[in-house]
Amino acid sequence: MTYISKSSYKKYFSGWVVTSCVVKSNQLISLCLRKEISSKKASSLSDDEIPTRLLTIQIDKTVLLSNQEENSEHIEQIEVDSLYKPKIAISIFPQEHLLMVSTFFDLNGTVLLKGDNDWLVEAIDEGHLPGVINIKCVNGYAYAVGSDRSVYKREDLNKWIKLENGLPEISIDKSEADKFDNFDDYFDSLDIEEKNFNDIDGFNEKDIYVVGSEGDLWYYDGTIWNQCGFPSNEELTTVVCAPDGQVYIGGEGGNLWAGREHSWRCIYQGTSSVEWNEMRWFQEQLWLCSDYELKIWDGKQMVNPVHNGEEIELRGHMDARDGVLLVVDTNSAVLFDGTDWHSIV
Repeated sequence: MTYISKSSYKKYFSGWVVTSCVVKSNQLISLCLRKEISSKKASSLSDDEIPTRLLTIQIDKTVLLSNQEENSEHIEQIEVDSLYKPKIAISIFPQEHLLMVSTFFDLNGTVLLKGDNDWLVEAIDEGHLPGVINIKCVNGYAYAVGSDRSVYKREDLNKWIKLENGLPEISIDKSEADKFDNFDDYFDSLDIEEKNFNDIDGFNEKDIYVVGSEGDLWYYDGTIWNQCGFPSNEELTTVVCAPDGQVYIGGEGGNLWAGREHSWRCIYQGTSSVEWNEMRWFQEQLWLCSDYELKIWDGKQMVNPVHNGEEIELRGHMDARDGVLLVVDTNSAVLFDGTDWHSIV
């Protein structure tokens, strides 16, 4: 039995696909959904013309453990347009907010945020095409990373600062960019080395790592960025600064690297055709999720999650916080409380 009732599923999920998730607490999760449309119709639309739905679901532990069905009173939704491949995250500081950011070609890096009562709108870098690829909560603060080695930190309400000291400078001229059919053509005309940041994590605000294309890896000491020597030019998609003191990096084909600053080694050679979507530290282990599989690095080898003697087969996207791990695929959401797995959707 799923936590969401059939009537609630029809109301909130039918005709929509789940694209990402975030855990705010062990009793509050949020899912990002996009309107399900045919490939033929999608080919005639820009991504920001596809409707987006953000659901926040309150998890009642009593209902969850008793296998009773949920009702719609515990689900809050907002539906919006004009967001390009939206990503969601939370921020704890300066106060708790649920954030949904419009990525890539959004000129301002538009952010919708949910506080206690109202929805607000912010711009990461108004008019300067921040090119957001990912947004993540690091030590309580929201960070956005993206094209042209961009890194932004949300310091306060409607205050995003660009952390650029030490990074190569790239000047974007919007008036010139408007002369081209698309931004990629404009960027190619600049004849510069194109590098994008895909993920960010940190032990604290003075010990942060970002990873990106072609083995691009940088370290931030709270003042300046320094490029780390990395022994591969593969695509780096995910990074976790773990409590065991190691920095784990997900690479091309599902590779897994570990190390610090200029010392790195490949601890697992992947054989997949896709990269890891997310990595999270949960129950003293590293969990990894891709479009194909959910895995655990137990410190020695890559293994499947096992529950009651049976392997757990999940895939898609995930998040973990406050003692729970959430895994979502296009039409499902499954919550692990550290002991049992619960089907939410």
